[in-house]
Amino acid sequence: MSNVTVRAELDHWFPSRGPCLICGVPGADARHRVLDAIIEHASLGETAGEIARELDLPPEAVEVAIAEWEPR
Repeated sequence: MSNVTVRAELDHWFPSRGPCLICGVPGADARHRVLDAIIEHASLGETAGEIARELDLPPEAVEVAIAEWEPR
C-alpha cells in the first residue's frame, strides 16, 4: 500500500475533527487521539481485530491506521 493510498484511506476512516483542544499542538487535528490509541494498542502486540473490538472501530480502519504507522 502506498503512502498516498494510506493517506486517502486515513481521511476516509478518520475525517478531520478540527484542532485538538487537549494537546494544544498548533495544527494538530483531533483525530490524532484515536490514531494514537490504535498505535498504542498495536505496539503492545494486539491484533487489528482485537483493537477494533476494544475501540469499537471497523477492522479496516484499524488496519489502515497501523499501515500508516509501520515503518516503510
